[in-house]
Formats: sequence, structure tokens, C-alpha cells
Amino acid sequence: MIRPRRDTGVQVAFDGALWSGPPFRSATWRTVTQRRDPDSPAWLPEFREGEVVRFMNQYSDLSNAEAPWGPFRIAFLQYASDPITFFSPSIFYRRPDWLRPPRGPDVSPELRWYPVVTGLQLAADIAAGGVPPGYGHSYAVGDYVDAWRGLTGPRGWDAQGIARLKAHLKRQQLTEQVQ
Repeated sequence: MIRPRRDTGVQVAFDGALWSGPPFRSATWRTVTQRRDPDSPAWLPEFREGEVVRFMNQYSDLSNAEAPWGPFRIAFLQYASDPITFFSPSIFYRRPDWLRPPRGPDVSPELRWYPVVTGLQLAADIAAGGVPPGYGHSYAVGDYVDAWRGLTGPRGWDAQGIARLKAHLKRQQLTEQVQ
């Protein structure tokens, strides 16, 4: 969202950002997740009532914050089952917060943490890929649309228009998967 500043006419770089499947190395993601509000899970953190930073997944949207959006916005779209987002070298020797209750709805209840073994499993999942859209690091286009809509609050888009856009993008995604 590049907009001219009213006071100078100068173009500012952006008013916000959307990260989907943020890599675990992202300093902003890591800091916000570590400093999340006490009762929020690592896989769907809440941070300072959501005025600047909000998280969503395939089962939620960006509207569940206590505070209204501020003038600068950061949104993270992430799935609890995404091994790229939640990988960390420490998983080889310490149980990660995202494996503690409550678990994300798309994380298998059968997944257990074992020193070294769980880290190797995640590394194998990263290498293998191949999960359907809406799981792991395969983000469904409809979730991008919901994130974009929640972040920007575009005017003139009704539920029917959003549904048509999602259907169109899903057809494109399916076509690309076949090729």
C-alpha cells in the first residue's frame, strides 16, 4: 500500500505488511511470538491487543483483536502445521511451545517430541513438501485473500465478490498443481 503523505506529497514505502508462512529466521516474527500475550498459543499469538501485529491461520481471521488497527499494520498468515515457520535448531534439544497444549487444529495429536528425532522429522517434512493447500507450508489462496482483506479493509468488496475472487484463484492454483 504505497500512499502519498498528505503533508509533503512524498511517497512512503508502505503502511503495513503481510507475511505468509514466515520463516523461523524472521526477527520480527520471532520477537513477537516470544513476547506474545501470556494466554495465547505460539501457533496463533496475540501481541499487545493486536493494534499493530496480528496473526491468522486457515481457521481464523484478523478481526479477533481487542484493539482497533493502528495506522501501521503487520499481519502474519501461518499454519500451525508449517514446519518452515516453526522450525528452530533448538527443537533438537528442547520441546517447542507449539507442541504444548493447546495444539493447533492441524497438528496431529500423535506428534510427540523426542530429542533429535523430532528435529529430523521436521527437516524431512520441509524437504518432502507435497501437502495439500491449507496445511504445512502450502498456503491456500483463499487464506491469502482473507489476510489481504483483513489487513487492508478494501472498500467495495462484498461477500459475493470475495467468493468469486477466491474461486478464480483456487482454479488457478489447481491448474498450476496439475502442470
